[in-house]
Amino acid sequence: MIFWGLGEHTAIHTDQRKRIESAIEYLIVVKPEEFDFDTFWQKYGHIELKYSRRKRAKTSTNLIVAEPDTRNWLNYHDRKIELGIVVILIGVIGLLTTLFL
Repeated sequence: MIFWGLGEHTAIHTDQRKRIESAIEYLIVVKPEEFDFDTFWQKYGHIELKYSRRKRAKTSTNLIVAEPDTRNWLNYHDRKIELGIVVILIGVIGLLTTLFL
């Protein structure tokens, strides 16, 4: 679970970085007199982020957000990491209890 969560976390931030890079490249290339904010925002403003090779978030997110994940609590990648750590701790405590009590 920990590696699954970390993999999704990395994929989401990589996708977010690529998205921002493409928006910046567009802003660098476009001429000021040809720039249209509405067109720019339609193309780069709200996009469904990828959180694995095959899956996308069901709702779109803004171009720049601190933590770009829009899924529910249980499917949130940080919850998977936390649940994996809890499972490991429960296993270690159970093993120690079995060995020493």
